Amino acid sequence: MQTSTFRIPGEPVSRLSFGAFGLAGVFGAFSQAEAIEAMHGCCAVSS
Repeated sequence: MQTSTFRIPGEPVSRLSFGAFGLAGVFGAFSQAEAIEAMHGCCAVSS
C-alpha cells in the first residue's frame, strides 16, 4: 500500500481515497439511498 505523510500529526496515511465530489450534487440530484450505496460500495472488500 502506498502512503503519504499527513502534515498533522505526521502520521502515514493511505493514498487510496474515495472521491465524494459527486455527493455534493454537482452531477445532478441523487437520493439518500444512492449516497449510502456509494459509500458502502467504495469500502467493500472482495475476498
